[in-house]
This record gives sequence, structure tokens and C-alpha cells, in this order.
Amino acid sequence: MTFRETLAELGEANLPETVSTGWDTSMAEMPDDLAAYLDPKRLSEWREFAGLDAALDEPIRVLAAAIRENAALSRFFRHTCHRLCFAGEPRSFAEWPDLEQALGPKARLFYLIVALNTVPLTRKRHRKLRVSRQVTRDTCRDIAIKCDRGAILRPDLPGLEPRELGWLRRHLKGEIFTLGRFQYGLYPYRGGAEVFRNDAEDQVVALAPPEARFDEEGQRLAEEKPMPPGGWVSRLTVGEGDIRGNPISPEGFALPREATLPAGLWRRVLSTGDPILEIHIPAGGRMSPDRCLASLKEADRFFRRIFVGRLFRAFVCYSWFMGPQMKSLVPPTANILGFQRETYLFPVPSSPRDGLVFLFGTSDPMSRDVPRDTGLRRAVMEHLESGGHWGNGGMFFLPEDLPRYGRQPYRSRWRRFEKHLEDL
Repeated sequence: MTFRETLAELGEANLPETVSTGWDTSMAEMPDDLAAYLDPKRLSEWREFAGLDAALDEPIRVLAAAIRENAALSRFFRHTCHRLCFAGEPRSFAEWPDLEQALGPKARLFYLIVALNTVPLTRKRHRKLRVSRQVTRDTCRDIAIKCDRGAILRPDLPGLEPRELGWLRRHLKGEIFTLGRFQYGLYPYRGGAEVFRNDAEDQVVALAPPEARFDEEGQRLAEEKPMPPGGWVSRLTVGEGDIRGNPISPEGFALPREATLPAGLWRRVLSTGDPILEIHIPAGGRMSPDRCLASLKEADRFFRRIFVGRLFRAFVCYSWFMGPQMKSLVPPTANILGFQRETYLFPVPSSPRDGLVFLFGTSDPMSRDVPRDTGLRRAVMEHLESGGHWGNGGMFFLPEDLPRYGRQPYRSRWRRFEKHLEDL
């Protein structure tokens, strides 16, 4: 059976051709009976390891049997599982069908069964890296977190949305690990701030990248946005002479006034493309100062031990949690603001929909009847309905400053640098 014939049987005839990529390879390399992938005992064990409720065992068993008995479902399962677990690409499954036409309320269980097949591969990869079983378990529990996100708007459809599968590839490839409160991946720094350190004065200053556009509040503009009144463009000169550029406050906004850093006193410690530990903040769990610091310390030890020789320059996070709107949404004593104050914030270009899916299960909560069952969700919706700014922000934290976490190492010294600017 061809890809199109299979889709027709499933009532999904209008899918884009990108979904068919690798179809012949999937059919050739995946077994016909799928016994190893649909065995109820294995699926139950993987479900438990991933932190999902035992109540899912029976519906998973029933659907697994149905997949084996239905030729079209079996072929599409073979293709999806192969693309996720064994193929080089794609990383995105955003165009995969929801399968509600064929499976109704069991549609997301189909993709959950696919996702559970990443668990043994993740465990195998972690064993080779000599990762502890607890870290492996915590990493695999990301599957449960993604199931919870899908249930925000549709609790009647247990399981996983297909768009979540791409992220799980990072698990089985050993690219991302859950270490305490945060998840970490070793990646090239995507930029947003060029960072310099003066060792003699123990001062860290971030400068805006060259030719970046900012509004009058020092927030970075996305490429598609027109330059507003009061907007400006940053400059940066780094050579054998002095370093000149627009400084960024640790509170997350850039200054239009240029600063000069004497080249003999300042060294660049973080630049676009440098290896960094990129932080992702999974849902659930408090971000108390102790938990945040414990996670950062664990990540520092973990990556130096597991990836010997692959040193990283900084911890970096791009998230709506770091966006400028957060200080108006939560009390000053909120843990997330405490975390912000310990790090160096910097503005990044973003869209007004960034991160909303993590809160509401949709990137467009204004067009849906979304839950307002928590203080944060209510505050965000009121903020959006009043026309408030929404977007991502960035942060970095240098590993050599871990001993000073808890004393706001960047903000506490910023006033001295700011005074220097005022004196010029």
C-alpha cells in the first residue's frame, strides 16, 4: 500500500507531502507484526517509567491490539515510529494528522504509544553515557508533562499531540537531560547578548549585538516589526582597540547610549556560537532558590563528567518566564522573579504568542475558551486582554559565578557600571 492509499483509509487524504518523507524506508525497515513495539507488558513498564498513570494501561492495550489488526493503522504506526526513533529527520511532527477521523477519542493514545517507544532507546543511550537511572527516569517523565499540556483544552483526549514528538527525539539522542528542576541541552549559543568580564573589578557587562533594532524601552524588535517612534539600532565594535557597544542592563533592557570597555581590562566570555547549556523550564514544581541552585550545580557536574572536554561557557535560557511582562503578572516575592534577579536578563526578538501554548494548550488563547483556574492564567489573560506586551526574554548565568548565586552577582555590581556611564 502506498502512503496516499493508507491516508485515504484513515480519512486523512489531504496531508502535505512532507509527512510521506521516508515512507518506503519505514515500510522496509520496520517489522510487519510490530510485536516489540506494541507489547502490552512492555508498554505498561515504559508508561510507569515515564510517570504516567496506570489507568492508561487498559486503553493503551486495546488500541495497541487495534493497531496490529488494522492494516492502515499498522502501516502509519510503522512510519511514525520509524521517523521518530530511527530516521535522521524530521525534528518536527507539526504536520502529522490528529487521527481523530480514524480513532476519535483514542487519537492521542496512538501518538503516546509511539512516544513510549522512545523510553527503551533513551535508556540504552543513557547507559552508554553512564547516566544514572534517576536522571533517565526524570528525563523520560517529560512524556507525562507533554500529555498534561495536551489535556489542558481536551481532557477527553488522553495521550499526546503529534507536534510533541519532535522534542522527544532529543531524549533518545542524548541531547537533553532533566537534572533537578530544569532540563539542559549542550548547544551553540543562539546569541542576543555579547558578554564581557573585567576580572580586576569582578564586573560582567553584556553588550547588544550589532545592527539589532530596539524600541524606546530597550526591548528587541522582531524582524517583521516596523521601527517605532523612539526606536534605535545598536552598534558593536570589538577589535584590537577598545570595545564599544550598547550595554544591556541585567534587568533585561538595552541602553541607547554607547559604552567603551578598555580592551586591556575586558575579555569576551560569551559570544554567538559558543557552547552553552541551554535551560528549559518544564511545567510543575516550585522554583525555590534552593531547587534552582541545586539544579544548576548538578548540571555543572553532570556535563563536565558525561561530556568530558566539551566545556560550556554559560547557562542560557530563552523563555516567556524571562520576558519583561513577568514582573507585572506575579508578586515581587514570586520564585520566578527571584530566579530572574540572580541571572543576567537580556532582550530577544519574539512574537506575541511565544510560550502561550505551555500555559493554555494553544498559542492563541484569545480565540478559545481557555481555563483560568490558576492565578497565573488569570493574570496572563487579563494582561493580554488589556493589550499588554507579551514575549520571550533571555538570560545567562556564568558557571564561575555559581558560588555567588543567591547574592545577585550581576545586579549587585551593575549600579557601579551605571554610575560610570553617568559620569561620562
